[in-house]
Amino acid sequence: MSATPESGEPRIAWLHIGLHKTGTTALQRSLRLGREALAARGVGTPDLGPDPGWPLIHWAAADRSPSRNPRRAAHAGPEARTAVAAQMTALMEDRSLRALVLSAEQFAGRRKRVDVEALKARLEAAGWQVRALAYLRPAADYAVSMISQRIKAGATLAEASARPPLPRARAVLRPWLRVLGPRALHLRRYDPSAFPDGDVLRDFALALDLPAGALPAPPTSARNARPSARAIAVLDRYNQALTALR
Repeated sequence: MSATPESGEPRIAWLHIGLHKTGTTALQRSLRLGREALAARGVGTPDLGPDPGWPLIHWAAADRSPSRNPRRAAHAGPEARTAVAAQMTALMEDRSLRALVLSAEQFAGRRKRVDVEALKARLEAAGWQVRALAYLRPAADYAVSMISQRIKAGATLAEASARPPLPRARAVLRPWLRVLGPRALHLRRYDPSAFPDGDVLRDFALALDLPAGALPAPPTSARNARPSARAIAVLDRYNQALTALR
């Protein structure tokens, strides 16, 4: 695919909706780091900070009332909306772009059909075809990752594994499927052993028809790293001791 859109070539707006525990944070950091290089290849992505989902959702929403959610409130005001609108309008009207990539972990939490419809309507009104991409992690692997995360946050192994968390992918994907339809919703299995070089960034680039290596590797984050079995055992004893002291 050419770096700039040819006459009649569809312009695709990709909505990356996660899901949780599928490398979404790393992908968002990579997109932010590689914005200029991607733009030179005809791919636009906004720079909306570490939590881009809320700004995008409020930018698209028809409801202009203040948000009661403190995490959303900062993005619901008129000044915040205006700033996001200016950046999104510039991207959508840039004729050198053949694709947009909007990645947000918050998209996976949008259980309301109206939010998805608003995003789709905004982009289609500017002449973009809307597609969505979601990675699905096997339930057992997802549960292990979430249990590890809970133990790192201070829970004991017994507490964290008492009710193993499930990804609930069907509920997450239902509004996207109903609004976009099955042909526009692309699902990929989150399996690092099957990714090119074991890298989700390369797999993401492949899925969106981007050149290999188009996404730079972001700095590693200890927050999202999965601890070893030995580390889990040590953390579990530490958390048990703190629980006993409390």
